[in-house]
Amino acid sequence: MKKIFLIFIVLLIIVCVVGAQFVVPKYMESIVEDELNQSLKPSSQTVVIESTPAFKLVYGQADHAAGTLENVQLGKLNFFLVFIMRQIILLLILFLSLHLMRLRS
Repeated sequence: MKKIFLIFIVLLIIVCVVGAQFVVPKYMESIVEDELNQSLKPSSQTVVIESTPAFKLVYGQADHAAGTLENVQLGKLNFFLVFIMRQIILLLILFLSLHLMRLRS
């Protein structure tokens, strides 16, 4: 009985770790998209964040982040923004969006 319970626990941990590889990046992408949307208010945006292993994203470390923001307005300027970053800290993206939001006001 103990052996079956131990196998069940190990399989459950494996399923959670594999599932996190898919769930955590999507969750972090949505957080970054929300922050960028609140601060820059683009008409459309795409954000892709990748990290291996995915649990590094929980601590704000990403291997690759890329995205596009269309029709971003800063004052009277409208522009199209494309960003590609490697081995970054996601907090920098959030800090940049908050800084740009302060510049707008």
